[in-house]
Amino acid sequence: MPSTLSWTKYSPLEDETTILDPLAFDYFAQVLGNVVLPSFTTRTSRARYYSMVCYGIYISNQYLKKNGNNYHETDVLEVFKLYERFWARAVVEHYQGKLQERDGNERDFRGKRGAVKAYYENPESLHYHFLTRQLELGGLGAYRTSLEDLELIKEDLSLSHKGMNLAVNFVNPNIYDKLVLCAMNEEKIIKKYGKGSLASFGFHGSLDGTVNEASSSYFLLYHQEEVKLLKEYILDHPKNTVAITYIFRNQHAGNAMNIVEQIALQNPKTEEGKKVVWGFKTILAFEELAIILNRIWCAIIRAAEEHLGRITIEEAIIGCSEYLKTLLDGKYISILLEQKDYLSIAGSLHGPSFAALLDRFANLTENQYDTFLTELINYHSNVMKRRNSGSWVFLDGGNIIVTAGYDYPKKTEKFEFLHGYKISNILTLIKDTGWTPSDQVY
Repeated sequence: MPSTLSWTKYSPLEDETTILDPLAFDYFAQVLGNVVLPSFTTRTSRARYYSMVCYGIYISNQYLKKNGNNYHETDVLEVFKLYERFWARAVVEHYQGKLQERDGNERDFRGKRGAVKAYYENPESLHYHFLTRQLELGGLGAYRTSLEDLELIKEDLSLSHKGMNLAVNFVNPNIYDKLVLCAMNEEKIIKKYGKGSLASFGFHGSLDGTVNEASSSYFLLYHQEEVKLLKEYILDHPKNTVAITYIFRNQHAGNAMNIVEQIALQNPKTEEGKKVVWGFKTILAFEELAIILNRIWCAIIRAAEEHLGRITIEEAIIGCSEYLKTLLDGKYISILLEQKDYLSIAGSLHGPSFAALLDRFANLTENQYDTFLTELINYHSNVMKRRNSGSWVFLDGGNIIVTAGYDYPKKTEKFEFLHGYKISNILTLIKDTGWTPSDQVY
């Protein structure tokens, strides 16, 4: 088996390096999301992935033992790739190949397209094209940070007691261990071994097992203990359960920002509740400011597009005058500065530059519009410099030059909100497990 090691663990702030985030707002949104939901990332959306990864680590360890190898993280990473490709093919086998990229089944199945394609084109091999950078983008890479924070795995990729409990309840080890180990040893798809078959492993390993209307009642007969553990270990974890309770109780408010707005209006009764509500108030204040600043940014790009990429500061002010007035009248900058968790932004990677911008214009006036736009562009340049990327927009004397990002306004300027703060993922985890909060009032 060839050894190709690559970075595995996904950091929730890793995406800050993208050039599609010109003002670092996606980065700040992740910072604030971690204030209220520290154990989750934007990738951790399906409950059974936690069990699937734990079982994968468990079975990888079994494989290494049987082959006389000691347990080392680098070895587990390599062996896990075989396991995950077999698991993915099993899920597709369970559906008899009737899965499509966006058909709503097995939502957020990582590598779904590759596994479906292999079902039709390369049905025997475990070395099919599954995911580019599998260790980063597959289940282990996407969920590892969360698994560690929830104390399900350790930093060396060994399972904790909790993680082992999830692993042995993911599928029946007495039936499926031999099937999976045989496939991993032979590095090919094994359709049946003993009582275990590829299709039945796919059924019991599917992400949708608990929510599939046609089969969930039968599925849950075999997975009651696993679901109970998922609720206890993930959604009832003390780091997150207060925020999750607030999300659950306000989920009918509408979209993610409607839920944030409702939580921000709550009158918490406990210190834990106060911390969570303060966090959501900061999220709301940041998001309202981010939307306006993003629309100002988009208006500058649009104005420049109409003048072959070069406009004066005065022309830029005219192009975004509506949003500048909204920013001024709503006092959005000063509102954010007053929030208790604002320091989590100010103390982050791009935070000092952003804080300097906000501090200077906390009491913005019309006479400062030209200076504000100049400093907003300078802030963007600082962000891109930290990323070792070229600026989209820069100043040339009294002119603004736009060299890139012309498609950015089309993608974002009409958004009702820019960031979801992991709320949709939490709602999916709640649905996957049937979790309900206790009667505790926070």
